[in-house]
Amino acid sequence: MTTYRSLNQPGLDRVLHEVRQRANTCTYYERRKEAEALRREMNNHGVVLGLLCDQNGGDSGVVLPFFGRPCSTSTAPALFALRYNCTLHTAICRRVALAQWEIVVGEEIPTHDPQGEPRTKADIMLDVNQAFEAAIRRDPCNWFWVHNRWKPGVGRPPRKTAAAPE
Repeated sequence: MTTYRSLNQPGLDRVLHEVRQRANTCTYYERRKEAEALRREMNNHGVVLGLLCDQNGGDSGVVLPFFGRPCSTSTAPALFALRYNCTLHTAICRRVALAQWEIVVGEEIPTHDPQGEPRTKADIMLDVNQAFEAAIRRDPCNWFWVHNRWKPGVGRPPRKTAAAPE
């Protein structure tokens, strides 16, 4: 299952939703309208939640380095992992042949320190960013990114989260 943001054009959003339903590979939850249904589903065992966290986190993100430059990073994966006591992994989609891809699941990102105390969301997401960097360095041709991760003004401290580690 995963979350998504519906498109601003209702007709186009309806078409996209129908295409996703035909694929029948994943349950989609509109992140602004279906949060309660997502919460209920997260309490079931054996559920895998995929979140796209490689986009700019905006004002609610935590400022962390990515390829040596500060960028706003969403803490949603860390929040879900801590809140629902889930394991956290990165997943990288990579092309293996013409029109064929595979998902490579990375090592578990620790959400608790060796004493069992929860790590900060910033520390967890720093590990996520570093895992993405390593995957991109291994195979830069598979890095397809149309979002601006390094938007202007990102160097300011985040509003509600602790400052990023140096």
